Amino acid sequence: HDAERADTVTRRHSVAIVGPGNIASHRHIPALRKSGRAEIIGVVDVDAACARRVAGRFGFPHWSRSLDAEWLDEADIVVVSTPPMLHAELSCAALRRGKHVLQEKPTGVSVAEGEQIRRAAGESGRVFGIVHNFQFARSTIRLQRLLDQGRLGDVLSINAFQASSPLRRLPEWSEELPLGLFWDESPHFFYLFRAFGGAV
Repeated sequence: HDAERADTVTRRHSVAIVGPGNIASHRHIPALRKSGRAEIIGVVDVDAACARRVAGRFGFPHWSRSLDAEWLDEADIVVVSTPPMLHAELSCAALRRGKHVLQEKPTGVSVAEGEQIRRAAGESGRVFGIVHNFQFARSTIRLQRLLDQGRLGDVLSINAFQASSPLRRLPEWSEELPLGLFWDESPHFFYLFRAFGGAV
């Protein structure tokens, strides 16, 4: 098992991107390319023109409108970067197809959707991960290092505040979420609370 695990960590993986919008195009695709461990082979979007345009822009050989496309047989990993209302449906479909899944946060729009994904991951035997990117921010890593070294003392309480601008370009779908944009942004607070405060 250790040799298999080491191979999984070091070899290059074929990746398909589902929902190649703003976050995927400006964050996921550049990060995956920079990693040296991923080869993006195509994109999936219900908007065929969008899928074709993004595939052409980045030089990917494939694009399609659904996860049923034959070229997805070549993918090891599917990155789900769609609006949250589609996360559960698409992640479960990719897991059932035997793909590892890296999904944007939040997990879904209900506890039931989270359970649905958990079951699909368990039944498929594939890895399901959620993008909790602020855990890897330089500021977070530095703070964790300072705490580990005992240079800041013990964590006694955690307070979180997020500022935003009314001029910020919000996703069109944010108001469809149960608590609006907070539903999409709050996972950052919760995983950082856990990182610095344990099982809060």
